[in-house]
Formats: sequence, structure tokens, C-alpha cells
Amino acid sequence: MPPNRALWRSVVLRPMIVALLLFSEVSLVGGIIGLWVLSDVHKGFIKVGSRGSASAIFSMQGALDRGQPLLWTTLPTFIFTLYRPFREAVVTALVIETPFIELYKSSSERPTEVRKSIYVDYRTSFSIVAWYKALRNSHTFLGLCILFSFVVSIALVPLAGGLFTEGGEFHATHSAINLLSTFDPTIDISIVDYGRLFDIVSASWIHDAPYPAGTEGHFALPRIRTAQDLHNYTISLLATTSQLSLDCQVVRDAVFTTKAETTNIALEAFSAVDRDCAISGDVAVGYTFPSYLKALSEQNCPDVAGRTRVVLFYISPSLSGDVQDPTLVSCIPSYWIVNGTVSVSGSTGFTGRLIEMPSFSETTREIKELPDLKRQQFEQAVINVQTINIGSKVNTPNRLAELAARYIDSKGLDFTEKSLIEAASTVYAAIYTMLCIDQFYPSLANSIQQEGILQIPENRLHVVKPVAIAMLIILAILIVETVYLIIYLSSHPSILAEEPIGLVGAANLLHDSNISCLVAKFHHEPGFDGRLRRSVTQASMSWWKKIPKTDDSLSRRECWVERDPTSKRLSIVVKSTAMDAECPQPFHEHTVSAYERISAPHAAHTPWLATGQQTMNAAPSVWSGSPPSTYANEGRDDFPEAFPALHDATARQRPPPHGGRQPQTRETRNNDIDMGNAPQLNNQQHSSGPLVAHPDSPSCQTHHDQASEEDHTSIVHSIQINPSSESFGDAAWQQGRYPGP
Repeated sequence: MPPNRALWRSVVLRPMIVALLLFSEVSLVGGIIGLWVLSDVHKGFIKVGSRGSASAIFSMQGALDRGQPLLWTTLPTFIFTLYRPFREAVVTALVIETPFIELYKSSSERPTEVRKSIYVDYRTSFSIVAWYKALRNSHTFLGLCILFSFVVSIALVPLAGGLFTEGGEFHATHSAINLLSTFDPTIDISIVDYGRLFDIVSASWIHDAPYPAGTEGHFALPRIRTAQDLHNYTISLLATTSQLSLDCQVVRDAVFTTKAETTNIALEAFSAVDRDCAISGDVAVGYTFPSYLKALSEQNCPDVAGRTRVVLFYISPSLSGDVQDPTLVSCIPSYWIVNGTVSVSGSTGFTGRLIEMPSFSETTREIKELPDLKRQQFEQAVINVQTINIGSKVNTPNRLAELAARYIDSKGLDFTEKSLIEAASTVYAAIYTMLCIDQFYPSLANSIQQEGILQIPENRLHVVKPVAIAMLIILAILIVETVYLIIYLSSHPSILAEEPIGLVGAANLLHDSNISCLVAKFHHEPGFDGRLRRSVTQASMSWWKKIPKTDDSLSRRECWVERDPTSKRLSIVVKSTAMDAECPQPFHEHTVSAYERISAPHAAHTPWLATGQQTMNAAPSVWSGSPPSTYANEGRDDFPEAFPALHDATARQRPPPHGGRQPQTRETRNNDIDMGNAPQLNNQQHSSGPLVAHPDSPSCQTHHDQASEEDHTSIVHSIQINPSSESFGDAAWQQGRYPGP
């Protein structure tokens, strides 16, 4: 009983390897999800050190500190780069085996197409094109595998570089904090350098310079410091501070009067009532400035009316001397006690200097007026600071009005009611903030320790959610594809019995096939240059039309695999047409035994062939004209008598045209020799010497009919061979003098 036919599968397509691919994909998905959860729960899944570095740039420590981001960008990319060739190897092996899987399920009843099986190789195309070709050939699953392998290369691996990012987080603990100053509104403010306070307000609140120490722009804050020496920290402590705000309104029912003082100066006066408080004042107006702005203070308002008023009076006279729409804004100052949490973030820069940034988080507030004396001292002192208008477009007799005008000009605003209210609210509150920092928060001789919150910043890695979502979607699709691949491979074997290595492997697959005969027709066409696939015409055609090729008829044919149930051999068969009558049929349809392939009409000399004496030289009978098949083709009557056994075999199985022959394995050829089925030797020749065809034998009759007796011996060729040599039949076949099996 012949052995069962072996079934071969590529190493990377075997169940254990594909299962390992599936395990790696599931592990990648699990790793991304796990790190995502840790990142959300712990505000980063791992600490990676400080975001910056105080070390020198070109030092070893500085290089290590600044090179840390390379770790979490290159490591994920490296992992997915290792995964990519693993998956590509599986897909490439599937590409190689798909034509043989297509042939395995084919038969004469269910043939497949040549273009989908024996005449397809997706490896010759780019992945971006190969997947479409596979879908067009109904290899849907293979096309999807090629497509997603391409996606892995252009999307999954680059995304891995952006999967993680660093972010600063704070680890909060309770710690002792030193309080260096406290709010004390009882301090005497009768002697204050308000000019210096105005300069600081002008620089920080108007011209965007950094705020001075002790404020973040809205509140005056106490000074706090950590009990231990730290380079990067954030401390928080409960604190109470004071703040001033203005409640401003435009007075529209004011009465304006003009009194000429000189020929060039007039005194513009106003009187009005703002929320039950009578206000009045005046400003000198000339013609040297396009507009005038003056700040005034009213200290005699009833308690129910807010006690005091801060007034801004704006006038823009015309060239004729008329006043155009004066603007009067009246504001009620309010003093607040605000409770909240003061925080200070400290960091040490390259120079080793500690830089602190304060902030304040308000929780509650209540109105608490300053003592009458201090309130009156502050408000009167602010109004009484004078100024000199140098390089200003607005004439302002006092410093408060000057800063209000500069604020409007620096912000690019027009002198409208709204901009005047905004300027007054900002500048007046900033002056009070600076007064609190300078006077109401004196430095303590001995710091007070209080319990607060200490937060040390940590640079932690976070999972970038959009990138993680995109990668998880791609990996989920790949997992489904791999699971289906395992099922697909278990139910789709191929015809391969071993790995098809090179041309020898291809020859093994094409043994007993009629493909060689079909290909031979291309070789005998005029102008054949070695290419089966050539354009039929050289004429230019439209780009949207397919150019016909010389192999179109071949690629559209049907093919299948014929199986020999007795020997477990396979034969790839391409469906023949009427023009392929000379091509051989499948081996199982016309089986010719070894004895029938070559017959010896005379048995006198067969024993020496059967004995296997390899040192004996012999020459088979040769034909100096057409081979025996030609005799039969020409209708020669002496063909049966000359070759009685070959006549029957040739009648059923003729060799291909142009001297071709049927495929015959070396083993069959040697078996024929061992059985004594060699061409008949001339009896008159000695067995130890060269043997030639006898002139009187039937094989030479053709030559006697065409040549003279004198030329006979010069035409007859003799071949010196070893009957056991592998080239026994090859020498005769190469010269067209041996009929072939």
C-alpha cells in the first residue's frame, strides 16, 4: 500500500506559532488597558523624575535628566516594531500558501481559475496594491490580512511613540509651615510713600510687569515658607486678608457749569447726587490738551450712603471752547475681610535662585471697614498725590487720574464710561493692595509654625487617551483576524507536501502536469523574448481601458488537481482547448507502464541490460531522420514493423511537437533500463564495443530512400554511453534521436 501523501505547512502558520501571535496581541491590549487604569487612578502610572533639570546641559547628569523622554517614546515603539515583523511573517506565509490552498479544494467538477492559483503571486506587488488584487481574486481574508499588515506599519507602530506623555502631579502631605507675616490693620499709616506705591502699580498692573512679592494681583497675601529646605514644592495654609472694591456708577443728572478764569483757561464745575450722597467739584480746562481727567474724593456722605465717594470727572473740550458731553463716574469704596487658602509654589532655577509664585483661593468674605481714621488717611492721601503731565495726551492734575488714563491708553480702549469704570476699579484696588503689603503685613521677628499642606511635584507618566483608543481599536481588529486565521488554517490545507524551494520545488509540483506544454507554445511564437506577459499591441490606448496581454487566454483558463488514488500523487491540470490537442493528458487518464514505454523487439541482448553490469558500454539504435513518432505522423507503413511495441504507445501518447517529449522521471527511465526495455541492439555488434544501427535494419530504411550507399556510414551516428548512467536517455533526447517515453 502506498504511503499517505504528506501535508506541509509553513512553520509560522502552524498552530503554536499563530497562537503565540494571538497571545502577543492580547498581551498588548491588556498592557495598554492596565496602564490606562493605573494612570487614571494614581494620576500617572509611574514616577519618572523631575520635568526639568538643574544640572548643566552638557554634564552627564544633565544629559540623563533631559534624555528621560526618549525612554517612554522609544520603548513602546521598539515593542511594536518587534511585533510587526512577527505578523508580517505570518501574512507572508499565508500569501505563499494561498494559491496551493486554492488548488487543494479544486477538482475537475469544481475547477478554479489559473489567475487565482498557479498564476498569482501577491509578493510582487506593494502591500497597498496587493490587498486589492487579493480581494479581486476572491481571496477576501488574505486581502484583509495584507491590508491590516500595512496598517500596522503606517499607523500602529508610529502611534506607539505617542502613547505616553509626562505630566506634573503633586503628592500632598501635612507638614509644618513657617508663617513670616500676618495681617494687622492697626498699624499707623500716617507716613507712607504713596508715590512709590503708584510706581509699582503703574509697572505691574498697567504695563504688565511681574507682580511684586506678596500678591498675585488681587489680594495682599502673608509670606509663608517651608520648614525644610526644598527645591520644588507647593505649600498651602489657611489665611485672612483684606481687599478693596469699587462700586461705580455713571451720574447722568449732574449739573455742569463753566466759569472763565482767563482768556485761555476756564473752570468746569459739576454738582450731583449719587445714591443719597451729594458730590461736587471742578477742573481747570484749557486748549493745550484734547481732554482732561481729574479724580476727586468726597468724605462727608451719610453712613447709609457709603460714607465716601471716589469721583472721576472727564471733559473733552472742542476748539471753539464748548464742552462736549462731560462724563462723571462716582464710586463707593468697600473694604472686605476675605478668608481662604494661600498657596506658594517654589522652584529653583538654573541659577540656584528660589522663585516663588503665590496664589489665593477664596472661601468666604465679609465687609469690614477700616477704622475711620485709617480709611480717611488712605483715601485723602491717594487723591492728593500730584503729577506732572509729560508726554501725555490727557491732562491729569493728580496721580490717580493719570494712572487711570494710562490704563485706558495701554489697553487700547476709548475714553468711554465703561473704560473709565474699569480703569478706576483696577487702579484704586491695586493701590490699596500695595498699601496692605507695605504696611498691614509687617515681617515677624520670629516665624510662626502652622500645620499646612505640603505638595511635592512628581513628574509621572500618563497614557494619552486618544492614542490608546486608536491603538486598541486596531489591535482588537487584529485579534479577531488572528482568531479567524486559526480556524481558517485548520479547515484549509494546501497541496504542498514539502516546502517548495526554488525552481526544483516548482518542478516537483509541476511533475505530470500539462503546464509545460502550454508554456511551450509561447516559446515557439515569433518574437518571443522570454516573457509570457506582453502587450498585444504597441498602439496607445486610453488609460481607463485594460491593455490586452499575451497571457490573457492562459490566465482565464480553468485548472484543477487530479489525484491518483493508488500512488497518492497529484497532478496540476489546466483545461485544454482544441488547439492543445498535442499536449498530454493527466497521468491518471493515460497511464503507460514502464514496459510499454520502450519495447525491445529482439530479446537476445536484454540479459546484459538486466544484469546491471555498469561497466559495459552500449549504444542504442539511433535514427538518422525523424523519430518513430514522425513515421507514424507521415503514414509510413513500416512503422509498426520497425517499432512494434512503440507503435501502440505512440498512438496513444505522442510526444509534443518540435522534438518535445513527455515528462519521465529518472526513476522510471532507470527502471526501464533494468527491465531490459532498451532499444534493440544490432546482433552483429560485439557487446564490448561500440554499437551502431545496422544499415539493413528498418530504422535506416528512411535514409536508404534518401541518400546513396556511399554516404550511409557518414550519416549514421553512434553514441558511446553507460547504461547505468543518469544521462542514458538524456543524450539521445537532446539530439532528438530517441523517441522518449
